[in-house]
Amino acid sequence: MIVKPTLPPYWYPARSQAIYGYLLSSTDIYNSQSSLLIPAKSLRRHAVCGKIGAMGATPTVPIRTDAIGLMGGTFDPIHFGHLLVAEQARERYQLGEVIFVPNDIPPHKKDYEVSLAEHRYAMAVIATADNPYFRVSREEIDRSGPSYSIDTIRAFRQQMGPQVQLYFITGADAILEILTWRQPQDIVAECQLIAAHRPGFDLQRMTAVLGAELAKQVEMFTMPALDISSTVIRQRVRQGQSIRYLTVPNVVNYIHKAGLYQNHRSNRGKCEG
Repeated sequence: MIVKPTLPPYWYPARSQAIYGYLLSSTDIYNSQSSLLIPAKSLRRHAVCGKIGAMGATPTVPIRTDAIGLMGGTFDPIHFGHLLVAEQARERYQLGEVIFVPNDIPPHKKDYEVSLAEHRYAMAVIATADNPYFRVSREEIDRSGPSYSIDTIRAFRQQMGPQVQLYFITGADAILEILTWRQPQDIVAECQLIAAHRPGFDLQRMTAVLGAELAKQVEMFTMPALDISSTVIRQRVRQGQSIRYLTVPNVVNYIHKAGLYQNHRSNRGKCEG
């Protein structure tokens, strides 16, 4: 079903008071579009604690209430590249919403120590707060063990029912590694894969790596050339360089206040509780 979009009120769900209460105690969340201050102290664990009107201009592209995007990742930290991919996928495929799903334990080994899940979750909430079509899920964080995409997709399928079309949003580079994921054929069967790629990406490479049968089941779309990565942000923080304009201003504030990425050996950050 396709409906004309309305901007629903945005609910701030429960968050860890250890992180929000301590690390953001002197930092209100500010949205420049609406000049709205959201006191950090209003965010509380295990409670819906704030309701604000939708921000920004009303979009004119129709949305499908039966189409939901899932965007998984480490988000260490989340940045404008993630947000741009999610928004363009939402618009292109008329998605009712995009759900960001920060993982708890990445199934593939990282070459650095991943920040605490609560920090990554908090930054994702802050970064997506002004988009009424974005929300952040604790599905993988609250689930024990490695965060496998197929388990997440099945969990959302069970929650939303068979009538909802799930779109799994990721980058083309990640899709090239899908054969190393758990149960890749089941992932393709359970949802529609969307792969964002930069201009100049060799589409033939997708077929060469995945095979023609699997490659044709992946929807590809071109995103603007925005050369931002979480790796670069971590490196710049460690080297004392500015990360302004690489991610949302309040995420920049959060990174500095939490002491994230200061040390190459440990990116865990500080947290009370």
